[in-house]
Amino acid sequence: MAADPRVLADPFFGVVARRHPDATIVLLPPEAAESADEDASSELLTEPDFRARSAADLAAVDEWLGSVLAGREVAQESDEGWAPVAPDAVSRRRLFSVSDLSLSDASAILQTGIETLTAQGWQVVEEQDGMPRFRARRDTVTVKLMYVVSTGRLAIVTTAGPYPLEPDFRDVLLEGEARG
Repeated sequence: MAADPRVLADPFFGVVARRHPDATIVLLPPEAAESADEDASSELLTEPDFRARSAADLAAVDEWLGSVLAGREVAQESDEGWAPVAPDAVSRRRLFSVSDLSLSDASAILQTGIETLTAQGWQVVEEQDGMPRFRARRDTVTVKLMYVVSTGRLAIVTTAGPYPLEPDFRDVLLEGEARG
């Protein structure tokens, strides 16, 4: 079967098609231009905008954690932190834990977490090897739960972002993070 002339005209795939005539190569049309919504989401945020947007993004996770961990003492293990994820963007992260859990209690929490987040439309990935754990993502928010059997502690990491920031604010934010 002869290769499509558009494939043969392509500098890379033309060579591949000539070297492997038994392979079928299909070139997809170029991606459509970004929509106005995507352009708006990439505008650089000021400090109040960043704090308001990241707080709103994490509010749903806080509500979910409250329902799944109801009646348990949850400790915030570290101050909120910001991490650079691109030259002009940061993400906001928090670390929590629940101590003194048996494997069966932690497994029940993890299973409830998986079921409730899946029902709310989150993309959930349960890790099958090693420690009982899962991670879930929706929009710009990620939550990870991991049970450490040796300590009886359930670690919870929530991350929101990335958020494109004005360069001056990003630098000040990360300098403060480095100082602790």
